[in-house]
Amino acid sequence: MLRSGDLLLVLRRHGFFGYPLYMKNETLSRANPYLKDAVKARRNRVRSLASSTAIETGEPISVIEEKLDRKPVGRSRVTLA
Repeated sequence: MLRSGDLLLVLRRHGFFGYPLYMKNETLSRANPYLKDAVKARRNRVRSLASSTAIETGEPISVIEEKLDRKPVGRSRVTLA
């Protein structure tokens, strides 16, 4: 028969429903297979941003992707008053 202290020990050792109560020290970019390849990860972020922007603006996704992929020509300085 389990006492309340025994149940607490089980929960501490195995976590709630058997899941551990701690997180692994692994970055998301290493753990997530979709983020391991940096080029594909960037491409997916650009596509996601472009598609949601296209829904809001009505502009084609390809046009928005081109704008996002364009490298800035020069740095413009903004000074505070």
